[in-house]
Amino acid sequence: MNYLRKNTANILTLSNMFCGFAGIINSLYGDIEYGAYFILFAALFDFLDGFVARKLNIRSELGKQLDSLADIISFGVLPATILHVLMLKSHANWTEIVLFTDIPALSFLPFSLILFAAIRLANFNIDDEQQVVFKGLPTPAVALFVAGLPLMMRYDLYIFNYESIYFKNIILNPWIIISVTAFLSYMMVAPIKMMSFKIKNFSVKDNKLQLTFIVVFILLFVFLLFLALPLIILIYIIVSYTFKNKVK
Repeated sequence: MNYLRKNTANILTLSNMFCGFAGIINSLYGDIEYGAYFILFAALFDFLDGFVARKLNIRSELGKQLDSLADIISFGVLPATILHVLMLKSHANWTEIVLFTDIPALSFLPFSLILFAAIRLANFNIDDEQQVVFKGLPTPAVALFVAGLPLMMRYDLYIFNYESIYFKNIILNPWIIISVTAFLSYMMVAPIKMMSFKIKNFSVKDNKLQLTFIVVFILLFVFLLFLALPLIILIYIIVSYTFKNKVK
């Protein structure tokens, strides 16, 4: 029982890793919606493993390294795979001019998401200051942004109830995919302080900022469904940059 208690957080971390693997498999079979859902589950497990580790005081170096390994899969490889499949689904003729192993070379550009996620996580592990405040956009935020894209494609007509705004045509534009990839890759290593949303206890007073963002996200989700995912990440970036000198 004591062994189980000591490894509760690690079990949650490995659950995060499994979600990443399952999402990659589904995405490669063309089911990027399932890939997006697995990002949501992975983010939930990622939140829970840190929260449980702090509450039970079972944080360890092993857990820290496992967490980064799980994150590179769930929040690096999985969102990059989704962007890769989106690029293939765009079917733009100019994207298929140059091939790499019979696959459009441009569809490999999302590898930059994996590259910069690895750099972001490595820096996080060796920078003690990031236990309090993040530097650059956290990888779960990147993955949640990407997760919103295929889900918006699936539910856009349901949100607006008419076809004049059709997200599928916008998201499957190769330039949009390339821009999203470049933007998120840069933001992970940008020298910008980002607010931490780690909830240390159940005190409302000590977690006003975190709870405010949760309420805002819920309201956005109620009105905009999955459009809320990339939107809340953009709001997070803007607020963090605006108050970068006050972020602690």
